[in-house]
Amino acid sequence: RFWLVLPAVLAFSAGLAAVLVLIGILVVQVPRFVEARGGDGRLLRSLPTLSAIAVMLVGVWLCFEWSQGR
Repeated sequence: RFWLVLPAVLAFSAGLAAVLVLIGILVVQVPRFVEARGGDGRLLRSLPTLSAIAVMLVGVWLCFEWSQGR
């Protein structure tokens, strides 16, 4: 069984590492890209708040769906 699971674990780990590296690169490059395009950065500064609101709304929706028994 170990030899059947090992390739799946390695593939998952490699994929996770690639995604994390990509997110790190985007975190560094996106603000530079926005500033180079002449933006004042208002949208970029509001993204953490907007994403927190989105996560909260999804959580409320999931709790509502669970309480209705769906």
